[in-house]
Amino acid sequence: RAEHDFRLSQEGMAVMAPHMTKRTVTVAPADFVVMLRGGILPLSGFSEAAAADIDAVDGGGVAAVCHCDSPRGRQSYVLSMWKGHKAHNVNIMANKNDLKALRDELTSMGVMQREEVGEEQKESGEAPAA
Repeated sequence: RAEHDFRLSQEGMAVMAPHMTKRTVTVAPADFVVMLRGGILPLSGFSEAAAADIDAVDGGGVAAVCHCDSPRGRQSYVLSMWKGHKAHNVNIMANKNDLKALRDELTSMGVMQREEVGEEQKESGEAPAA
């Protein structure tokens, strides 16, 4: 087994993220919005900087942190993801409700637009809230 074969659930990120240093990557809001699509995402779908930072981490559980400026001040958000040991992709380890809550909050802050809905919501027929 690899040294980093543990999976971090989204539910545990609020407790674990402040103590994680080597298995954390900071991403820009645009990359975080891509991650909010959930599921398995290729590194090629992220900015060059984010893809390089994620690729530099060994395979296993990783925390993706995003710092966003808003009218309420600077907010930090974190997502749990699994980086494949050999594949150049990540699997977002959050359920649909967690992803929707994060999308709604980032939309209300103006970080993302309501139209930036992931493909899985379009396919499922989930209508964006007005």
